Amino acid sequence: MFNYGYTANTFARNVIMDVSFKIGRVDAALRMLKETQDPNFLTYNTAICNLCKLNDLMNIKDVLQKMLRKGYYLNARTFSMVVNCFCKLGRLDEALQLLGLMISLGR
Repeated sequence: MFNYGYTANTFARNVIMDVSFKIGRVDAALRMLKETQDPNFLTYNTAICNLCKLNDLMNIKDVLQKMLRKGYYLNARTFSMVVNCFCKLGRLDEALQLLGLMISLGR
C-alpha cells in the first residue's frame, strides 16, 4: 500500500498496527505508532493493550507517557489491564502510582 504512493489514514494505521502486534511484529507495530501523524485515543489504547499482553513494561510506559502528553487518558478497562500487568510482573509500586493517577483523574 505504502509502496504505491497511498497513505493510510489513522483508522487504517490502527488496524495495521493491531495486526502487526498480533503476528509478533512488535517492532513494526511500534514504528507504525511512531509514524502515525494524528494518533487518537484508539491508536494508543490498541498499542497499550497489545503491549500488556506481551508484558512489555518499557514500551507500555513509553506509550503511556506519549498518550498523556497528547491529552488522552486511559479508560477504566485499560487502566485495569495495565495495573494487572504491572502486578503480575511484581511492579507493585508502579501499579499503585497508576492507581493514584486513576483516582486523581476521577476515572
